[in-house]
Amino acid sequence: MSSSTEVRIKPARYDDHVRMLVLETDEQHPDDHKESGTFGDVLDSLFKKACDQHDPPLGVETVIRFVVEDKGGSVPKLEEMEDILCRALGAKIGPIPGEKWELAHTPINLTSVGARLFNNPEDGKIHLHQMHQDQVLIPPSSETTALLPEQHDRDIHVWGSSDMTDVQGVYIRQRLFTTQGHMGFDEDMVRRQVELRLDAGSIDKKEDQEQLKKTQVTAEWEHDGVVVAGAILRFFHGDDDEIRAND
Repeated sequence: MSSSTEVRIKPARYDDHVRMLVLETDEQHPDDHKESGTFGDVLDSLFKKACDQHDPPLGVETVIRFVVEDKGGSVPKLEEMEDILCRALGAKIGPIPGEKWELAHTPINLTSVGARLFNNPEDGKIHLHQMHQDQVLIPPSSETTALLPEQHDRDIHVWGSSDMTDVQGVYIRQRLFTTQGHMGFDEDMVRRQVELRLDAGSIDKKEDQEQLKKTQVTAEWEHDGVVVAGAILRFFHGDDDEIRAND
């Protein structure tokens, strides 16, 4: 069991680097933990790959802390964090119609801003593994919170959508970059995370049968986690600060 007082630092490999804080609110499946460490370790490895692809190469120093107390209240799980960040800015959150799960390797259609954030993929799509039931129904704006003045509405964008989820991620220039999909999942993690949710009864074998079948087929497929990590890295570094709609 991770300690809530432990802080770990994974050093950067380059002098020019960004710092990333990972607040862990959940633990990996024991087998995944043996293979790849904690969720913070997984993200550190992912972002270091993205750093090596940055031009010029960039470093990331990752500070990791597990923040769940041994005794106390519940903490949101991994797939809920986009919802919480957007809810804090007044966004409307709700379940996928029919309270179904979006699972498995999923194509995400990019908006014009999303295409620029992800360096204009030829087919206008990226692909990520999904594992969520709730979603952002109405993204944040100046109408949902006083924290986003009206003059900043031009800087707020939904960067992509899928067949089941209209808001796959929100980009607010210099403020926020969220993703509903999971950047760091690999085949074993997908299968084991589904197993954990089946055992807990949160995924219904009958109601979510179609998505479960899709997961079994697509869990091994390559996805664009490093591409998304690279876009978030450029966000941290300020490389894409001028990206706006209709520029």
